[in-house]
Amino acid sequence: MKKYILPVLTLIAACGVASAQTEVLKITMNDGTEQTIEVSKIKEMTFEELSVLDQFAGVYTGTQTLTVAGAYNYSTSLTYTLTAAEDGTLTVSIPSYSLEGTMMGDLTLGELTIQGLAYDEEKGGFYRMYANDGLVQHFKAVNGGATVFDNDYALGGESSILITLTEGGIHVENPFKLGAMPLPLAATYDGTRQ
Repeated sequence: MKKYILPVLTLIAACGVASAQTEVLKITMNDGTEQTIEVSKIKEMTFEELSVLDQFAGVYTGTQTLTVAGAYNYSTSLTYTLTAAEDGTLTVSIPSYSLEGTMMGDLTLGELTIQGLAYDEEKGGFYRMYANDGLVQHFKAVNGGATVFDNDYALGGESSILITLTEGGIHVENPFKLGAMPLPLAATYDGTRQ
């Protein structure tokens, strides 16, 4: 008799504990983090597909690499901000950054904001040829203790930017020409959404 009562009492106790507990919805995000929400607090659940613009907009941390003369690469950590505009375009904000010990000396490139990137189906991302937008960027180069460049330079030539999505982040290709400088410059960036 005891063998029968004990399992029944255990079952009754377990049911009482289970009914006292709150059901939760557990969500595991792509980055591995988890969120838990009490089911009783959910009024309605809907699933909506993000627009292409919303898939890109956000703040990203990652690595900026500047290639000088097509052969020399220099990298630094950087944060990019992509903002959705009301007209369906994207604005990218790139902060000032410094690179030490390059072939041109220690470099500082000023902050830059590029507006009006439109989604290009063929390229698979947001793109803009900004060479004729009248943008300028501050550029400073110090070599051997002497300041070689320290001015605002027009961004011309074939200056363009393409931003594509990657797994959990973005990839940016940004070849540009500063003023009349003869060496080609190209920035690439790989960042993860914060």
